[in-house]
This record gives sequence, structure tokens and C-alpha cells, in this order.
Amino acid sequence: MQVAFSKTDITPPFPVEMPASTNGGKSKGIRDKIFCKAIRFVGKEDFVLISCDAFLFDRDFVDSSKETAAHNLGVKPEQVALIATHAVSAPAVLLSRKETANSDYASYVHQRVQEAVEGLASPQKASLYFKGARAPGLALNAIYPEKKADDSVFAVHIKTSTNRISLINFSCHPFASGLENDFISGDYPSYIYKEYEGTQGEEALFLNGASGEIYPLSLEYPERTDSFSRSEKIGKILAECTFPDGDQVNPVVVSESVKLNLPLEKFYGGIENARASPESFRGSGALDRAEYLEEEWLKKLNENRTGFVQSEVQVLALSNQVTIVGFQGELFSSLGETVQLGSPFANTLIANNSNGWLGHIPDRKIYESKDELRAYRGAILPLNKESGKMIVKAMLKALSSVSEKMQR
Repeated sequence: MQVAFSKTDITPPFPVEMPASTNGGKSKGIRDKIFCKAIRFVGKEDFVLISCDAFLFDRDFVDSSKETAAHNLGVKPEQVALIATHAVSAPAVLLSRKETANSDYASYVHQRVQEAVEGLASPQKASLYFKGARAPGLALNAIYPEKKADDSVFAVHIKTSTNRISLINFSCHPFASGLENDFISGDYPSYIYKEYEGTQGEEALFLNGASGEIYPLSLEYPERTDSFSRSEKIGKILAECTFPDGDQVNPVVVSESVKLNLPLEKFYGGIENARASPESFRGSGALDRAEYLEEEWLKKLNENRTGFVQSEVQVLALSNQVTIVGFQGELFSSLGETVQLGSPFANTLIANNSNGWLGHIPDRKIYESKDELRAYRGAILPLNKESGKMIVKAMLKALSSVSEKMQR
């Protein structure tokens, strides 16, 4: 295996909209710089993984960025994964929102992504290490508080002659800084980066796992609290428990992309919740966010007139023990667990919000309980209740295909 790494600074040079902020305004300053970090893996195949400190990407931005990156590196768009960490304190990258600060910012980020891609031209021979650990007491299940949130944290450590890069995977919304925050940051992933850089002298990337309903838990008190100090503590804990390198594994690069058409539903979620419970949603930003997303999804329904939206599942195998599987939305933890249990690989890392955002994807029973959905006031569900099962099936099919490729 050969690997190239590059990063660029995507900290907004001007105030931008903070779509997850309950204050409903633009950013007021910079708490932590945010980055685009890219890794190119070259083995049996060529694959580019790009992780950005962003709340989410819209489809226009993803398609444009992937096509440009693929062209510049001589690969196919399905060999490029563009992943948002989903940090609440980072901007949404919305190329489709014309004549807004975030559209200007999306153009800026597009350029910075391509600059990161240009830095991947000269891959070097690399060795690969894997470590699994536990980080208990950091997260809770927002719908089923009695259900223990998965505390697994995974690290893929990569060493070349000039770089040490670690890819960290943990299933929890990067919301520790709180929904009332107006300052730019990558939330707890920013502090993972800082801990790795300061302690280990290496770079780190973050992939958010199957965490559609998993939120940070206070480290001091049983109830949730929100602060950058909590972000810092979570980031430090996750970094420290993934030191040192772990077990060396034999590297390989094999990938698979599966396209599937998912049935769209009449828009349900945050907008109904917000209108049904105006007191609990007042000032939360959920209504504005839901109305914008409803408008986008109704437009999609009117444009394609099929009642379906095309989506993509990607799988990247880095060894016969370690794979990454990504999807364009927020899989709930139960679906992620089903994929991991059914995977032919010992360690399957889920990457939520890969190549765009199709809303929340819970298991079917969640759709059948509106009380639970209203209790989880952030839910945005534009997909039909069968979609979760279809996505899991596509993921397992792609994982099996990769496994078979590796055995040839």
C-alpha cells in the first residue's frame, strides 16, 4: 500500500450561517480552526477519502467536488468519498443556496478541497495498524436513554516515511459545544486533532459512526450540558484511548460502490414536531432548518416525479480485517450494529454523512411511534420507512463483494 496525505484550512474567512445553532444567526468568531483532510490509498485499487469539519454537504457540492477531484487524480467519482464530520459548531456547505454567505463559503471550500486533492500526487509506501478501544460514559441514546450507547472507538494508524496519520471513528454527534454556540469549531474532533498533533506529532481525521440518535453525555453530571470544555474533554479521552499504534495489519486497497434508489416519503420530522410543540421548539432553530429541508425535498419530488432518490453506499477495505462503509445520511445505531454483525470483516467502521445528507435513517419501528419521534425533536425523515432495511442490505452486499474481490 502507498498513501498520500494533505490538508487545507477551511475556516470561514467571513461570517457564515450556523444552521444547527438555536440562535439562528451567523457565526460571531472562531473558536478552533476547521480543516479539510484528504488521504489517498493506492493498492489493488486507488481510493481517496476526504474528511471535512462541516455540519453537512448538499448534493450539488458533493457532485461538483467529487467529479473535479476524480478528474484531477485520474480515478472514478465512486472512488472518492467526501465525508462531513457533522460538527454542530461548523458551517453547512450548501452550494445550492444561491446568493447567501453559505453559498460563497461553499465555493471557497470547493477550492480548498481541490487544493487538498492536489497534494495527493505523490503517495509513499505505508504500513498500517489498527486499534479498537472503549470510551465509556461519553454518549447517550436520545430516543432510548435506557439503552447503552455503543462506546467503541476505532483507530486506523498509518505510517509513511514522512507522515503519521490516524483515522478515528466514534459514534456520537459532535454536539458537545451546544446548540446555542455561535463560534466556529470542529467540536470534539478538533480536540482529537490537537491531542494527536501535540502528543504524538501526527495528523488525525475523524469519521462519525452510526450515531443518528446518539448524543454527548456530560462528563461531570448525569444530565446533558453543553460547552467547549466538554468538547475538549471528550476529544482528549478519545485520543488517549486510541494511543499507541495497536496491531499491525497487512494493507490492501479494495473498494465497492453500490447505487440504490430509496423511496421518498411525505416529509416528516422536525417540521411537524416544531409546529406541534411551538413552546419546546421556540428559538431552537429546528423549525427554520426543517422548513428549508422540506422545501429542498419537495423540489426533489417535483423534479424527478418518481418518488425515489438515488443514493450511494461505498465500501473501502484497508486490510482483510478493517473496512469502512459510508452512506449519505445519519444511520441510527441499531442499523449500524446490524451491518457490523453481518459484515464478513472483523472490524467494520461506519461513516455517516458520506457524500451528502439524506436525513435521519432509523430502524422501521421508530417510524411507527410518533411519540418517540416527537421526543427526538431533531429527526428529519424524508425517506420511506423501508429505506433503513434497504441501506443495510446494500451495505452487506457491498461488503460481501469486496470480500470476494480480495479472495480472487
